[in-house]
Order: sequence, then structure tokens, then C-alpha cells
Amino acid sequence: GEVVEPGVTGWLVPPADAGALAAAVLEVVADRERALSLARRGRQRVLERFDPDRNNRRLLELYRGARGNADPAVAQR
Repeated sequence: GEVVEPGVTGWLVPPADAGALAAAVLEVVADRERALSLARRGRQRVLERFDPDRNNRRLLELYRGARGNADPAVAQR
């Protein structure tokens, strides 16, 4: 899924749409509490999905799995 979920972890606007960007900025300015709530949820989502320790473990498992399935002659090089 997306890191930014509209209305949950932030706002998404179409590329090159100045009007949509302006509307989103006005929403942030008009409702500070909602903006802070979305920011907190967005930060939490990033911490959960991009935790370096977790990602390193998953990458190591991937490498180990690939190595285990490799041709032994190639793995010894």
C-alpha cells in the first residue's frame, strides 16, 4: 500500500495541479489538529514500514534464501 493514504496519513494531490495543492495547503492551515493527527499517523506508518532493523532482517533472509537455492558451484566462488 501507499505510505500516504489520503485523509489518513496525509494528502495527495495530482502532479502539476496548483489548485489541488493550494486546496490541500489551505486544509492544513485551517485545521491544525487534523493536520497534526495525520502527521502522527504518517510518522507511525513510516516507522512501522521502514524500520531499518526489520528491513535488514528481511533482506538478510532474502539473501540467505537465494543463496540456499543457488547452484553450489556458483555459491563457492
